[in-house]
Amino acid sequence: LLKAIGAIILGIVMAVSAINVSIDKKADLAVIESVKRVETADHKFSNNFIDEKTYLASIKGLFAENYDENRNLERRYQFSEASNEDYLLNIEVEVSKVYTKGEKKYVFTKAKVTKEISSYREELIIARKYAFVKEKGEWKITYIDVGIYSSETPLDAMAFTTFEGKTLDYVDKFNPLI
Repeated sequence: LLKAIGAIILGIVMAVSAINVSIDKKADLAVIESVKRVETADHKFSNNFIDEKTYLASIKGLFAENYDENRNLERRYQFSEASNEDYLLNIEVEVSKVYTKGEKKYVFTKAKVTKEISSYREELIIARKYAFVKEKGEWKITYIDVGIYSSETPLDAMAFTTFEGKTLDYVDKFNPLI
């Protein structure tokens, strides 16, 4: 009888653990989707594919109540050389897995942005750290730290390349302009 009760308790514990893992996995997927929405909007806005009104509408609802929405416009980047010539633009964004520490979740991105104009080529590396808090049952962005570097900057001189001393694990890659 004790063995049967023990087996039942073990089964219940395993079932509850499986449910918690499933819930955590869904939450992490939602966090990554929020990051991808912001990355897409930021890159489209920075490169004049969308206007400010469309930009702000596309990221509405992703941020915590205490987030200063005016900070969104501060993430806009520009290339050093402005030109009216036609140019080729390529953007590749890598997204890390979700890291959890205490009551927060973190996601890191590394975007390689390349602009080519006739014989001129400029490449930026944009590293970001997204921090999320749970607010009213949903994970919301509480802050985004940004570092912008030239492509010649060594990796060890860039911010947001590790989490708790370990190299970041990137799990997704996409072009936000597609």
